[in-house]
Amino acid sequence: MDSGAPDDAAARVALDGATEGSTPPSRGQLSLSAVEAAIGVAFVLALATAFTVVPPDPGTGAADLDAYATDVATVLGNEGGAVLGDEAGAMFGDEAGTEDDGDGNATGAPLPAAIATPETFAAEREAIDARTDALVPDRLRYHVRTPHGDVGTEPPSGATVGRAALHTRNGRVVVAVWR
Repeated sequence: MDSGAPDDAAARVALDGATEGSTPPSRGQLSLSAVEAAIGVAFVLALATAFTVVPPDPGTGAADLDAYATDVATVLGNEGGAVLGDEAGAMFGDEAGTEDDGDGNATGAPLPAAIATPETFAAEREAIDARTDALVPDRLRYHVRTPHGDVGTEPPSGATVGRAALHTRNGRVVVAVWR
C-alpha cells in the first residue's frame, strides 16, 4: 500500500544526503588555528604599517619656521645677548656674572647695543650665538645676519627657511631658521 507519503528513510536521504548507516558528507570548516593565524598576521601587518607610515615632523613648515625666526628676533632685540644677570656667573662659577670686567668678556647687551659698532659686535658675538642657540629648538638650525657680521650657519640652498627682520637703531638684523 502506497500512501504517497515518503517513509522515514527516504526523508532522511532527501534532507541530509546520507542514507542510514553511511557517513554524512564532509562540510568545509576552517580550522580555528588557521583563523587565529590569519588574525595574528593581520594585526602584525597593521602594527608594521603604523610604525612605517610616520606623520611629518610638526613645526617645520614655512609658517612655523617664520614664527620661530620672529620669536628669536624679538627676544634678541629686547633682552641681553647672554644669559641674564648674576645667575649666569653662578652657573659658571664666576662671581661677576656677565658684566664686562675689562678683559673683553661679553656684557650681555641687548642686540641693538651689541651691533652698534664692529668692536661691540666682536665682543658680543659669542653671547649672541649662545643666546640664539638656546632659543632655537635642537632640531632646527639658525643664522643671524647683522651689519657687522654673522652668527650661526648659512642656510643651505633648497632648504625651507623661515626669516624675520628686526630693524634697530644700529641696523637691520635678519634671523633665519631652518631644518
